[in-house]
Amino acid sequence: MGKPTCEEPENITRDSNHNADIHKSLGDVYRSIVESTSDSIYIVDRDRRYLFINGPHLLRLGLPKEQIIGRPYGDFHLPEPSREFSEKIEEVFTTGKSYQHEYISMRDKRHFLRTLSPLKEQKPGGKVNSVVVVSKDITRQKLINEAIRESEERYRTFFKTSRDCIFITSKDGEWIDFNDSAVKFFGYDSAQELQNVNIGHLYKNRQDRKRLTEVIEREGFAQDYPVDLRKKDGTIINTLITSALVKDENGHLIGYQGTIKDITESKQAEKALRASEEKYKSIIENIEDGYLEIDSDWKTLYFNQAWLDMIGYSRVEFEEMNVRHLMDEETAVQVSRIFEDVYDTGKSSKGSELRIKRKDGIRINVEMAVSLIRDAKGKRAGLRNFIRDVTEQRKAEETIRRLAYHDPLTGLPNRLLVSDRLNMAIARAKRHRQYLAVLMLDLDKFKDVNDTLGHHMGDRLLQDVGERLTEFLRRGDTIARMGGDEFLILLPEIKKIDDSTMIARKVVDAFQSPFIIDGHEIHITTSVGIAIYPDSSEDADTLVKHADIAMYKVKDSGRNNYQIFVQDTASGTPD
Repeated sequence: MGKPTCEEPENITRDSNHNADIHKSLGDVYRSIVESTSDSIYIVDRDRRYLFINGPHLLRLGLPKEQIIGRPYGDFHLPEPSREFSEKIEEVFTTGKSYQHEYISMRDKRHFLRTLSPLKEQKPGGKVNSVVVVSKDITRQKLINEAIRESEERYRTFFKTSRDCIFITSKDGEWIDFNDSAVKFFGYDSAQELQNVNIGHLYKNRQDRKRLTEVIEREGFAQDYPVDLRKKDGTIINTLITSALVKDENGHLIGYQGTIKDITESKQAEKALRASEEKYKSIIENIEDGYLEIDSDWKTLYFNQAWLDMIGYSRVEFEEMNVRHLMDEETAVQVSRIFEDVYDTGKSSKGSELRIKRKDGIRINVEMAVSLIRDAKGKRAGLRNFIRDVTEQRKAEETIRRLAYHDPLTGLPNRLLVSDRLNMAIARAKRHRQYLAVLMLDLDKFKDVNDTLGHHMGDRLLQDVGERLTEFLRRGDTIARMGGDEFLILLPEIKKIDDSTMIARKVVDAFQSPFIIDGHEIHITTSVGIAIYPDSSEDADTLVKHADIAMYKVKDSGRNNYQIFVQDTASGTPD
């Protein structure tokens, strides 16, 4: 049977009208976007064979186009995802309707939104002849949505528990919402009682309210605006109101929101202000996150010690610096865009991640939250930044990802990773009609090492075994620790069966020299079982099982050797 080609895939209908329909659909619908999008886009027929594939999806598969076109989806993916994909494709062919669903990639655990759309013959009542698949990475959007939800929950908690009077009113002064502190502030007995009082009736001078609303509507914001208000019992209190506009989704004014502070006694107010400032600075100085205030030219206005500790400069040194000095050109452009957006819109920016350079030259990953600073008149005065060092967090995340696929003792791939590589290697070997070999090896009498020298020495021996085996393997081969003292070697590309026995001989010979650990000379041998694809099996699990059987056959025959699995080997019973 001839090898399928890109131009004429095996078993694919060569009907010219069918191909013309597909090509025309591509030209009319997808040509303008396929080459510029970051989404994975590909077309499959009813047998799930690739008819077309764009650049981003090629990168995900990690193979050239000529090795993919014409081959089934299942050749490049694990059985379960392939089965689910086949069901979705069949549903589109059956119903003629598009289908959309979210899924998590087993390859890298990222979230995707996949859309399957039918391509029909270009004639009335035309049948579905193929399916266009668009797979969009939505991992970041998932994280952003979760962050937004948490932010909203934090705001609602702050609104309900804050000691300040916080309010939202309509344009006409009717209460839309207020916190419990507002009830106590104005001396009312219940929220319902305050709800029935228009906020305009609480002003000593009605003109004050008019002037305040004019400022807010002109500037968009009023900060610490002095107003005399009246409590329920008639007591006049001097207050500072900070308020801003509330607009609907169309930009129309629907009301006002803000806070009210009591400054009745000037001296107490000044004392409270000083105490508040001291408390603010104390909090800023004692938080673990870096805090930095800058003006519109990035000139430093204020910063805390945590920020200095983060970047490694002294207070005197950083006072003479511009924060741009900590960034390369690309990062400076990124931060500049964030600052400009916050400064222009007044909307805070949260969770931006970037890299900055410490005084000692080390680059660190930081997360930055930026908000606008306004003066007493509500005018833009600068930006405040909360900066968190997430370098160790990112390293920890990378470590977690690595531990999921690597043995923590030896650092070698674990059973999960080698299983994935073996399945991919079988798919490639099947396409190219090549052999591959699985070598299962076990350390002979390893238990004696643990019993006589202790488990710590046994662990050291396993680490040294991994290093010694890695030294002579070819590039592209994989050595994995399967557990205990068992290791697996995957030879994904061998031209002949003798290549596997040559490697097995090298493995056995590698154990003829003793291992020197903390002054102890440890002599240990290994038994190696070999299973060959496709002779032993075409299934990954069965190949591993057969290699394991062959290995135990070697152990029954005296150890310190290797053997290829053959069907009569299966009669051997592992010891």
